[in-house]
Amino acid sequence: MPPDLTTTDQEIAALLRAVADAMERTAAPSAAIEGEQLEQYLGDVVDITFSGSEEQRVALIARLLTLARTVNAEHDADLRDYAWLRRLERPLRRWERDRRLGTAHARPRPAELDARVAMFGAAIGPDAVIGAHTVALSVAELVAIHQLAGATSVEEGIAARASLAPLLEEAARLLRRDSPDFGVGVFEQPGATLAHVDQATWQIEQILQHQIGAEELPWLRTLWLEVAAAIVFAHDAYERRDDHAALWLSVLDLAAEKLSVGELAEDPTLFDEARTLTLVRSVALQLAALWLDEARDANELASVPMLEDRLVTAAAQSLIAAWVAHRRLASA
Repeated sequence: MPPDLTTTDQEIAALLRAVADAMERTAAPSAAIEGEQLEQYLGDVVDITFSGSEEQRVALIARLLTLARTVNAEHDADLRDYAWLRRLERPLRRWERDRRLGTAHARPRPAELDARVAMFGAAIGPDAVIGAHTVALSVAELVAIHQLAGATSVEEGIAARASLAPLLEEAARLLRRDSPDFGVGVFEQPGATLAHVDQATWQIEQILQHQIGAEELPWLRTLWLEVAAAIVFAHDAYERRDDHAALWLSVLDLAAEKLSVGELAEDPTLFDEARTLTLVRSVALQLAALWLDEARDANELASVPMLEDRLVTAAAQSLIAAWVAHRRLASA
């Protein structure tokens, strides 16, 4: 291995070598596999991923790639094992590049993996709407990321949450009835709150365009906390919820995990604030679009399960951005 490769680069290479070896020992399924046969071939994907050994996860990834190769053989028979390994390697390299920026998928959740496995139902059969090989690769990616992310020690988890908790509490206070007045409707009305997001992100962008001095760090920290609070408020307002405790807990959990998996405590300056700004603006626009649809059509509220993950991620990364500004201020 070249000496400049990071530890995770080496781990990715080692994982791919192990999967390649396992694929040589893995029997190919029938090209028409479906239903119970598919379940038997893959095994309990969620249980293996989250409760199995590293060897069992490697064997599962090998079966998923072998399945992808087999079901795709009719369209591209020339693709060998190494080609499927390369297709898996690309998203893993992207994950490694982004994890230290705080923008990568921290660690998949069981429900997320289960949802991707369920996509096989739409990928197999005469009326398939998505390629089964695409689903298999997508599932293999999550299994591999879980393996590469490793386990966070209790001490690391406690330290990450402890460093973020005071900032989260400060952001949460903005949404309480006795919070300071930010102007008519801010943290009271959804539209005004989303407009405040636009204004706050514009101000953050202006600050980030030049060398940041110590006098600007408190303002930057405050703006990021206001953004996190606005996202939480807007989501819960759309869902008709007055209590934000559950969403704040999800935000803290994800932020602490991103902090740990990305090892940002070692070098907070790597955190990607620009990409976080883009994400915040995107989810704010999506929420605004949902409200417009609701205003035009008095039917039931549209559900936001797919958007909710992005909202939590945007709020978590905004909290981390505030933490980065806080760290820089403390060392200034």
